Amino acid sequence: MATKGRLQNILLISIFFMVSAGLSADRTPGTVVYYSPATSGVYIGSPGIVILPDGDYIAKCDEFGPKSTENISSKTLVFRSKDKGITWMKIAELKDMFWATVFVQNDNLYLLGNHKLYGDIVISKSSDGGSSWTFPKDENTGRLKTDGQYHCAPVPIIVHNGRVWRAMEKMGRNNVWGTFQAGVMSAPVDSDLLKSENWRYTNFLPTPEGSTIHHWLEGNTVLNPEGQIVNILRSGCTGAVEKAVVLNVSSDGQTISIDPEKSTIDMPGASGKKFTIRFDPVSKLYWAVVNPMLPEHNYPANPGEIRNAMAVISSPDLKNWDMQAVVLYHPDVKKHAFQYPDWVFDGDDMIVLSRTAYDDPFNGANSFHNANYLTFHRIENFRDLDSAVTEKTMKPWKDKVFHQEQPNTAETIQSKVGKVPPISVKASPFGLSDVRLLDGPFKDAMDRNAAYLLLLEPDRFLAWFRREAGLEPRGKVYGGWESQGVAGQMLGHYLSACAIMYAASGDSRFKERVDYIVEEWALCQDKNGKGYLAAFPNGKQAFEEVNRGQVRSQGFDLNGLWVPWYVLHKEMAGLRDAFFYCDNKTALKVWIALADWSFRITENLTDEQFQRMLDCEHGGMKEVCVDLYSIVGDKKYLALAKRFTHKKVMDPLSQHKDILPGFHANTQIPKLVGAAREYELTGDKYCKTIAEFSWDTIVRHHTYVNGGNSAGEHFGPEDKLNDRLHETTETCNTYNMLKLTDHLFTWKPSAQLGDFYERALLNHILTHQHPVTGMLMYKGFLDKPARKGFSTPFDSFFCCVGTGMENHAKYGGAIYYHNENTLYVNLFIASQLEWRQKGLTIRQETNWPYSDTVRLNFSGKKTSETAVLIRKPYWADAVSVSVNHVIQDSKPDQDGFIRIKRDFQEGDVVELKAPMTLRTESMPDNPNRIAFFYGPTLLCADLNGDKTVPILVGSPAAIPSAFQRIENKPLEFVSQEGGKVLSANGWKEIKVRLAPLFEVADQWYSVYMDVYSEARWQKEQKK
Repeated sequence: MATKGRLQNILLISIFFMVSAGLSADRTPGTVVYYSPATSGVYIGSPGIVILPDGDYIAKCDEFGPKSTENISSKTLVFRSKDKGITWMKIAELKDMFWATVFVQNDNLYLLGNHKLYGDIVISKSSDGGSSWTFPKDENTGRLKTDGQYHCAPVPIIVHNGRVWRAMEKMGRNNVWGTFQAGVMSAPVDSDLLKSENWRYTNFLPTPEGSTIHHWLEGNTVLNPEGQIVNILRSGCTGAVEKAVVLNVSSDGQTISIDPEKSTIDMPGASGKKFTIRFDPVSKLYWAVVNPMLPEHNYPANPGEIRNAMAVISSPDLKNWDMQAVVLYHPDVKKHAFQYPDWVFDGDDMIVLSRTAYDDPFNGANSFHNANYLTFHRIENFRDLDSAVTEKTMKPWKDKVFHQEQPNTAETIQSKVGKVPPISVKASPFGLSDVRLLDGPFKDAMDRNAAYLLLLEPDRFLAWFRREAGLEPRGKVYGGWESQGVAGQMLGHYLSACAIMYAASGDSRFKERVDYIVEEWALCQDKNGKGYLAAFPNGKQAFEEVNRGQVRSQGFDLNGLWVPWYVLHKEMAGLRDAFFYCDNKTALKVWIALADWSFRITENLTDEQFQRMLDCEHGGMKEVCVDLYSIVGDKKYLALAKRFTHKKVMDPLSQHKDILPGFHANTQIPKLVGAAREYELTGDKYCKTIAEFSWDTIVRHHTYVNGGNSAGEHFGPEDKLNDRLHETTETCNTYNMLKLTDHLFTWKPSAQLGDFYERALLNHILTHQHPVTGMLMYKGFLDKPARKGFSTPFDSFFCCVGTGMENHAKYGGAIYYHNENTLYVNLFIASQLEWRQKGLTIRQETNWPYSDTVRLNFSGKKTSETAVLIRKPYWADAVSVSVNHVIQDSKPDQDGFIRIKRDFQEGDVVELKAPMTLRTESMPDNPNRIAFFYGPTLLCADLNGDKTVPILVGSPAAIPSAFQRIENKPLEFVSQEGGKVLSANGWKEIKVRLAPLFEVADQWYSVYMDVYSEARWQKEQKK
């Protein structure tokens, strides 16, 4: 399944394209205001939109469907946008309101509809911009008409001749759908609109017998060019030409009538589909947003079922309509629609609200009619629309067969929305389910990690989540950080690790754990209410303070909570991974609800308050918000991600200023990963600069020989590492640096990026796990001397245990990358790749890092010309490559890859030999403090039994020649002389044994050693 792929592989493809649960879906056009999957049995209906006097936008919809309460107690939802439609917040929920029009009159906001499906006519008023509403109890409070069953839709309210006018329908024979009788209601503009006595009604007119129009409904009250009120309704008719019905309304509002000779007009989108007509005094034209039946769709028997295009039309006289442009389109008419569009003028733009049936992670809408999205669209400069817009909207679909997989393109969105397409991805990682590790040190580490994950009990991680939700815990909470104020962060990691392990191994035991945890979290979230989900104590109270603008923040404390956003990021990341790797749709629902809570709790913060809040470590909140935006398309998640831009750090980095010294290292690196994700989804060069400059700065100026960074968890001055050998290289930092490297590699593959990944993976990540017990290490890898301190199974759940659970599950993630006809071999790890698009299996056989030879064995069908690019490792001066034992040109290209291009077929073998040598690397600020490598492997001096770090005598360049390999131990070396230590009896010479850092576990060691020249050594001896 495609979902077993690594997360970046799924999310990087396109801003409008998603791979999830084995499905393909292009991104929902527009801004998602509200979402309800078809699987819920609740669908979105009756969109309405209006602009408040202060410029804010109000949107509304109602809910219908088999799991709704439309027949008993209907529900209308109200949303507000304070930023011109970029983000939306639900502000109210009204009972007993359905099919309502939203409008502003005398600075008050009104909803005018009926109290349930086919019920009384009711009206509610809000005097505070939609947050609170009156309830229609009787004839004096909004219960306007109670003598029948009424029907309506969000249709225009107009003011004319001192009265407010609105179309309405009454049910006819036996209250059967389709027997609608058209009428119009009106009231004086200055009257109390909540009082029924102020409203006047025309007669209600049924469709004439014998007419080709078999029903009408959802009328528009419009002032025609002659200054008369007319009611223009959608019609129930068939045929290639769509028609609307025109009824005449008397000036006193008491009579509605039909002129059979003038009662129908040709109007695109008028047959079986609701529309809204408004007059524009600038252009002197009438405008409408409609669902036309385009020629591509062969005119089915019922044109009302064709709602897959949204178009703007205009007319000078309400009789002759011209198509201005198709602004939204999808070729599938069965399960895609942009329908019931309500809209208003906003200067030179139209703002449109649509109930949209579209693809989602739950198999999309179940029909064109049952919309799963409420979407907002801005059509800029509507008076200038022309056929070029239609061509651009529909061009991506030309020559496509309906119902095929949609193309990977950003062109499907209307051209006037102005979205930024995603970046061009040069190489994509394969899915974790496409790669299986073979025997070797990485497979061993993965197996140890799997055993540890299965040893842990989810109920013990869940204990405080249940406690905070008012539920009885089912297990005793684990020790360490889990029983302290940072409780909950470990379960996010554990959920991610189990999901990743399921993808990497196919072992269903991990999926079972994922599914159980997600269901428990969903229960806790439901009990908490409002989307909140956390285990740390007093979280609700502290965040209510934050919501009120009372922000008290420092490095690891926010209003008395220990790094709460950091913890919530881990939860959301776990939910994300459960959704992507295990196809757990409940995880997506819980993730959305938690993100919605995050949006609400911070919405009222000023920029200054938000930035003050960000002084507290907040993990990768930017990253998970962008990830969610990439899935559901709701811009509020992108807006929230942007607010999680810590400007104190990010702004200088965007200006190529290294301000990292003095900062807590791992607090900053997740911010950089978030910037990379935002760039991938928006093309924002600010974010790109931050990601690239920061990676280069950290790797070149703040990184030790094992690929890690930080001392005492903090960055120091550039290139000043010699005196910073205390609590070195926290593992979480490298976990995040590898994530950042992975992003950059997909943008522009280079051997330089691969070289860093290899160094850090082998010499820090693999080294972080005990080679027997599988327990995990925090920091202190390069202290002089050092001894690794490993976790215990149940009581030391510090942060690097969490990232470690993930690290040792995803070794298959960065070995291979690809584009359409190119395979990148980035890491030399024994593994088997299924390149499904090519029908190829590539088996990488190697004993790396113990051996210098890598063989790629190809099987499967013959490919068309394909390029295999193998990273030329920095540590090998001379490499050789052969294909089927024939030596090839091994000169690397400008990006550092050896390129082999041919038609690969069954039995082909590509072999790489990269000779390894013993060499040293020095501190950037002390050439006489060195570390040893054999090829890619970092070695250390074994101090077992003698905890004194030896001094080496000689020149740094000549020191390696003093060491000989130990027989049958390919990565161990010994020097019989040259090592000096100071004992109680003075200086003495000792053997120095070097061993791989990743194999050392329980003894003292030192990676760094000092080199003395002969002259300095003589001077030291005299002391």
